[in-house]
Amino acid sequence: GVNIVDTPLCPLAACAGDCDTDADCLPGLLCFQRNGFEDVPGCTGTATWRIDYCIEPVPSTEPSKEPSNEPSLEPSLEPSTEPSLEPSCISGSEGTVLEDVGETPLCPLAVCAGNCETDDDCLGDLFCFVRNGDEGVPGCTGTATTAYNYCIVLDPNQRKAS
Repeated sequence: GVNIVDTPLCPLAACAGDCDTDADCLPGLLCFQRNGFEDVPGCTGTATWRIDYCIEPVPSTEPSKEPSNEPSLEPSLEPSTEPSLEPSCISGSEGTVLEDVGETPLCPLAVCAGNCETDDDCLGDLFCFVRNGDEGVPGCTGTATTAYNYCIVLDPNQRKAS
């Protein structure tokens, strides 16, 4: 059924009206703005002319025009038409403890992962910290492997001269 209230004093439940904005509805519901005698999605009964109703969100069958920042709950059934900007594999667990992934890792290295030779071996904006001997690795904990270089957040070229 459909309930109608001119000016809601409390948030409206699903299939109740008249709402003007989503804020007039209970949390999680949307104010469905109607033009004339449109059916109200998810509601039964006869809707009153030009009254807007609170409804449950209706999933769209069309893809959105703008990408969302949230991952999908289910994998898509179609391959994407655009290449991903992020690598599909990352070597290392992205923690602050030093990790040895191997002499020549196949995937970009996460922070505190080694062995890197250049910044290109590191993920995103990370830098390859080329070590002199057994020096420590800035921003990372644990024991470094001799002759291994590690990806770090700090730019090693911007270190102050002492």
